[in-house]
Amino acid sequence: ALQEGGADARAFAGARICALGIATAAALADRGLIADLVPTEAVGESLLQALVAAGGLAGARVLLPRAEGARDVIPDGLRAAGAGVDEVTLYLAAPPAHAPTEVLAAAHEGRVDAVTFTSSSTVRNLATLLGGDLSALHGAKVVCIGPVTAQTAREYGLEPDAVAEPHTVEALLTALRECLHSARTDAAKEVR
Repeated sequence: ALQEGGADARAFAGARICALGIATAAALADRGLIADLVPTEAVGESLLQALVAAGGLAGARVLLPRAEGARDVIPDGLRAAGAGVDEVTLYLAAPPAHAPTEVLAAAHEGRVDAVTFTSSSTVRNLATLLGGDLSALHGAKVVCIGPVTAQTAREYGLEPDAVAEPHTVEALLTALRECLHSARTDAAKEVR
């Protein structure tokens, strides 16, 4: 958005920059912006706690780029700490208008071995696509990127088999591989 407006990273001169996780911090660094703060856990509560602990929020103006419909933990907490918060919606986390019918059929028929969730909105959006019923996925391995996403999966009746640690896509893929490998190993033991 800055580039489209004829600006660059210099627009953030003097600003402290926070990233919710290491992948976001790396993406910022690729664009010439070094995060001053990255919480130990990639969840809103950890970011808020780290910001409050760093101090200086009273009277500060905070730009919060985020998804439409994101949880309000961060903006509410920042406001409670005395900061002014300008929220900028950058994207909408919504189900696709036309989901692949073969994928939906496989999910409805229980022909899915594993499902990964990268945010609470992915859980909600899949539930929407499947008519609110995720029960056909009960035989699938469920892997979530973090504890908030895992809790949302539970709310929809799915117990996660694994939660990525750290809460990155790379760790999510590692957890998925481990779950699938474990399932194959268990199945091979049963055959013997």
